[in-house]
Amino acid sequence: MKKQMLAGIVAASLFAVALTGCSDEGANAGSGPNDVTIGVIPGADLAPLYLGLDQGFFAEEGITLRINSLASKTSGIITAVAEGNYDFGYSDALSLLTALEAKQPVSVIGGAASTSGDTSFDYAAIIVGKDSPITNLADLTSHSVGIDSLRTTNDLLVRNAIDAAGGSSASIELKEVAFIDAVQAISEGTVDAALVVEPFATEARMSGMRVLSYPYAEFDPALTVSAYFTSSAIAKDDPELVERFTAALTKSIDYAEASDYDVRDNINTYIGAGADVRSRLALPVFSQTIDRGAADKLVAAATKYGMLREQPDLDSILP
Repeated sequence: MKKQMLAGIVAASLFAVALTGCSDEGANAGSGPNDVTIGVIPGADLAPLYLGLDQGFFAEEGITLRINSLASKTSGIITAVAEGNYDFGYSDALSLLTALEAKQPVSVIGGAASTSGDTSFDYAAIIVGKDSPITNLADLTSHSVGIDSLRTTNDLLVRNAIDAAGGSSASIELKEVAFIDAVQAISEGTVDAALVVEPFATEARMSGMRVLSYPYAEFDPALTVSAYFTSSAIAKDDPELVERFTAALTKSIDYAEASDYDVRDNINTYIGAGADVRSRLALPVFSQTIDRGAADKLVAAATKYGMLREQPDLDSILP
């Protein structure tokens, strides 16, 4: 299963590049389509982007889209967009807020995915081994937890979940573990628990791992977990491109929300999850709308845990 997913992730960029050459120029293309590159980290919440490419929604807006899905951390994507190496990017919400606090020249254009709000079955889970003595979040006190990247939304929500359950997040050791490696890391004792997102969460459950928590949904049922963004330069100098890119995203997200089967089937094209995994995974809510109340709550928690120095002016940041 792991080899299949790795092959799917590597093949995703080739798939995207191949599709760009097959699209007709859109009605808004002007003298020709814009060649646009977006940096992403593969996960179920990106299904609308790949579906939109496949359905021709970006071509309709005069955009020849190339998806670079080889980045391993959202911080790297943010830097690449800020430096002009990518035109657009995808990131978890907190990483974008910390980048903006650090004066990185990026601009949020809309949400990507939100929690389903279901605290019994959501698309991100904190997992432990089948025979682990850890039975609840408070038991994670003084243990190690794997997350994909430090000082991100996942980092924050793991800490918050443990403290909310009566444990002590100050005593845990957080280790960077890629989602695809989490089950192996737990099995080998590298970490005691890990946060994983779909489709890796379903793969973990199917391998016998136990779920302690669905931290996104438990934090806030309307939490926007990830978002799309561009550079400040593109936002200022080419707002028409941003408008067309956003229009294509809107079509893609609307299509994904109405096409559960296509979303699940499409995930196989860029991650390589098998049909048994795809049929069982929990999907996020795909939405460009960023819930302000949940964003305020995320900011307050990030400030509390020292991940933001001060509360940002969300009115000037959010679209």
